[in-house]
Amino acid sequence: MSEQEEQSKLEGMCPHGNFATACKTCLNKLKAETEKELHFSVIDPEDLKAIEEYYQFEIDNGFAEPEPLEPKVRWRQKQMQSGGLKIVTAKEGQELIGTDVLVLENGTMKKVLKEDEAWAAGTVVAKDQRGKGIAKKLQLQTYELAKAAGKKSILTDITKNNFESMRASMQMGFEMESVDKREKETNYRYRKNLAQEGGILTDWPAEVLTGNLREFSGEITEQSPEQILIDPDNEEMVSQALENKYKGVFLIRPNDFQDSPPIEKNYLVFTK
Repeated sequence: MSEQEEQSKLEGMCPHGNFATACKTCLNKLKAETEKELHFSVIDPEDLKAIEEYYQFEIDNGFAEPEPLEPKVRWRQKQMQSGGLKIVTAKEGQELIGTDVLVLENGTMKKVLKEDEAWAAGTVVAKDQRGKGIAKKLQLQTYELAKAAGKKSILTDITKNNFESMRASMQMGFEMESVDKREKETNYRYRKNLAQEGGILTDWPAEVLTGNLREFSGEITEQSPEQILIDPDNEEMVSQALENKYKGVFLIRPNDFQDSPPIEKNYLVFTK
């Protein structure tokens, strides 16, 4: 606070010389600061305008295909009204900057779920807002919604080369449990146990530096080390690990190390 502002505060007037009530400049500044406040909310199924805004946001950010909006919005509304779908939004003032979609019922968005399972159908954050922790806050909101609906775990699929989403999900406590090979791509399936708080507890880069965690080659068996590194592009070895009761728990990157990284590419950490 400047000397003038401090003196004005003592004298009961705004920095521009107005007594009692602030001048237009101060009011506009206050309004701008208020409008930029970050807040999260769940879309009301009856609010068609909010549903349309959310879906257009996904299209604009490359998460949904451009298509006639009205029928898609109506279909989303129907899914929300039935309780099968919930959408959490993040807004900075009046601007939509992030969305997170949670599936709660089997068949909604073609997801196959057990009664105690939910599905994380995608978190989208505007490009200029990434790296601020908004995605994490959105996801925490959906976890609470899933728990309130009586769900014990959340599932999600991530393509094998989407390292950003893979890393973020594992940091939130998701563990890889299966491989889903499709015609055009391979997805890795992850599950988060909602009864467990937090995410990564082990300093995996430190384990690499001490030699306790190394890239594994050869056939994976029951006698293989308790923790191993596997190339995420090696679908066969990933499948072997999962079949032998390992779980993928973290993604290590070369930039996790300050000097002379001991690895030259991304690796998945598997433990059992």
